[in-house]
Amino acid sequence: PSMSSERYFSPALTDPSYTLQDSVSAQEKLVNQIANSVSMSEGKRQELHSAVKSMREKMMSSDIGRVEFHYSPEEKAWKYVQLLTDEGGRMRVMAGEPPTFYHDVRSFMAYFDAKDIEWFAAFCGLAKLTGDGHLDYVVEKFMEKQHAIDSISFWLYSCPYITDEIKMKGYTPTMRKKPQYHPQYVYIMCKGPLRLLYQLCSSPLCSPLRKILSRGRHFKDLVERLDDLAYRPRAKHQQRGGLMMIIMMSRKCRGREE
Repeated sequence: PSMSSERYFSPALTDPSYTLQDSVSAQEKLVNQIANSVSMSEGKRQELHSAVKSMREKMMSSDIGRVEFHYSPEEKAWKYVQLLTDEGGRMRVMAGEPPTFYHDVRSFMAYFDAKDIEWFAAFCGLAKLTGDGHLDYVVEKFMEKQHAIDSISFWLYSCPYITDEIKMKGYTPTMRKKPQYHPQYVYIMCKGPLRLLYQLCSSPLCSPLRKILSRGRHFKDLVERLDDLAYRPRAKHQQRGGLMMIIMMSRKCRGREE
């Protein structure tokens, strides 16, 4: 009870010099503290310490998901696009900058799995890069991993149910495809995938990416979701205008291919 998860993870969220090495060392220290504070046989204690050592070695050898604060914009763009692929399997460690994008919404992420967290962090990271004037790097890395861009369409249409209810009555996986209306949903969408998509649809530099997006397996689902968002009665005028721009740009890309 005295080891608050908020306090434990806060250095990784606030200190730009906090590295993967620091994160792994902190986690190792925490596990060792727990092992030394509970009653267990010496054999079990040694097994736990061996498991921690093995975990440390695997985490330190993992490269996917590690986006240190000091990386160049080009390196960050590559790392975030890589997170939207299946490379690396389960050997991924979110360290450095990625956790800073979801620390303020963790209470809404009760139904996020590991891939959802990775993709959301990647969307936010790429949107930040484009907003900081590094759109060229984002486009370049997406062109190298063209299949990754369909993740935007898929996740906008089929994102996890966003709620802080751990055991929501009547929840089923099919709810991922249903429209969501609460403020938490709007905040997460605008912070990550919608912001990135808007930026990708607003620049002539992204024309090749829009063509690839329009050929994606989930593009029609994307347009359906954007239609839903844009025509909601309570949508503010400015929000509707931005979303309508995305829809028109997306349909224009699709029209070129048909």
